[in-house]
Amino acid sequence: MITKAIDYEIIDALNNKVIIPGIEVDICDTCGEKFFGYEAAVKLEEIKKKGNRVTLYLNPELQKQIKNLAEKHERSFNEEVNFLLETTLSEGLRC
Repeated sequence: MITKAIDYEIIDALNNKVIIPGIEVDICDTCGEKFFGYEAAVKLEEIKKKGNRVTLYLNPELQKQIKNLAEKHERSFNEEVNFLLETTLSEGLRC
């Protein structure tokens, strides 16, 4: 057995194809079969259940700035994050 971090493809709850980077698996060096440890299996199940959601880990200062913008624009925190991402991405596509 060889332990290796791989990029693993799953289908989520909304039937989207998702690539999960860095999943640690044990791979049989004879037949290539993959064995997932407990932590990897739990991580994959959580991602499958979430569907089309993204988890962001923001530093406290950035989180505070987004919260203030959301209040200013009378949006929820998630709505503000979505607005910022959509605006930034659409501007990037015009370049």
